[in-house]
Amino acid sequence: MSRPRRRLFVALGLLAGLMLTGVVAWLLWPRTAISRENAVTIREGMTLTEVEAILGGPARDETTGPVEVGFLAQKRYATATPLQRHQWKSDEILVTVECDPEGRVWSCVTTLVRRVDESPIAMFRRWLGL
Repeated sequence: MSRPRRRLFVALGLLAGLMLTGVVAWLLWPRTAISRENAVTIREGMTLTEVEAILGGPARDETTGPVEVGFLAQKRYATATPLQRHQWKSDEILVTVECDPEGRVWSCVTTLVRRVDESPIAMFRRWLGL
């Protein structure tokens, strides 16, 4: 085999290896359970434990940067009963669940959000916590 042909095979092998590594990384990249598909399954009367099982754990913020609020997908109603509020937030959706004193879902408000582009300086400041 000639030297140029060998170099071509080596280059193609490296390119194929890089592409395979990228595909494997994309497939294994962690995905959040805080999604629209999971949020629509939350029903009034569920326990907080059931909601946590659907959304992958306790209330938390899994955004990867600044987000802006889209539109409200479900309305809220006023009540005289003191409610406990729990929020799950991802780059796609904000889920706010209010539970009654017994720990049952009284309301679930889903708000669509989207990532906001930020400058490299703003991103650096966010990473440093400034």
